[in-house]
Amino acid sequence: MDALHEGWRQAVEAARGGAVYRALADAIAADIATGRLAPGAALPPQRRLAWGLGVAIATVTRAYDELSARGLVTAEVGRGTRVGRRRRADDGVIAPREAARPRRRRETSAEAEDETALIDLSLAQPADPAAAAALSRTLAALAAAPQAAELLAYQPARGAARHRAAGAAWLGRAGWSPDPARVTVTAGAQHALVVALAAIAAPGEAVAVEGLANPSI
Repeated sequence: MDALHEGWRQAVEAARGGAVYRALADAIAADIATGRLAPGAALPPQRRLAWGLGVAIATVTRAYDELSARGLVTAEVGRGTRVGRRRRADDGVIAPREAARPRRRRETSAEAEDETALIDLSLAQPADPAAAAALSRTLAALAAAPQAAELLAYQPARGAARHRAAGAAWLGRAGWSPDPARVTVTAGAQHALVVALAAIAAPGEAVAVEGLANPSI
C-alpha cells in the first residue's frame, strides 16, 4: 500500500469502533483538498481498497457515497469513481468531466454552454445555474412524454416488459441470450441480493460468503 493509501489506513485504524466510513471519507477528502488527488484521478476499486484497509466493502461503499454526496467524486459505469473537477473557478460547484464531442462549426459561447453542460442527477444538490434552462426543457419534455403516466404509476413486481427486454439485450452482449421473461428488474443492490438468495436458497438453509461481505448478507 503506497504512502497515500497508508494515510487512509491510519485514519481507519484511529476510527475503529466509530464511524469508520466517515473517517475514510474525510481522509480522502483531505487529499482532494490538498491536491494529492488531482481532478479526474481514479479512486481504487471498492473491493481492492476494502481488502487493503481490512474493512468490509460496505464501509468503502459508504465512504464513496459520502464523498459523492459532498460533490467531491463522481461514479461512472466503466470508469469507476473519480475525483470531480470545478466547472468554473467562481461557482464552487464540483462537476464530472464533460463529455467531449466534435464541433462542426464555430459556436458562440452561449451555444457551447447550453449544449455541453451536463445535468448531474446523482447528487442531491442544486442544479448548476448554467444548466437550469436545459433542465427545465428536459423536465417539460418528460412531463409531455406518452410514457409519463406509465412511469408515475406502480410498476409490475418483476419490472415492465420493455425494461426486462432491455435488460436481456444488455446481458446478451456477453454472448448469451437470456429470456426476458426470466429477467427481473430490481430496485437496487439490496433488493437484488434478496431476490438472488430467495431464488437459490430455502428458508433455514446455509449460505457461505467471504469474510468481508456486505453486512446485509
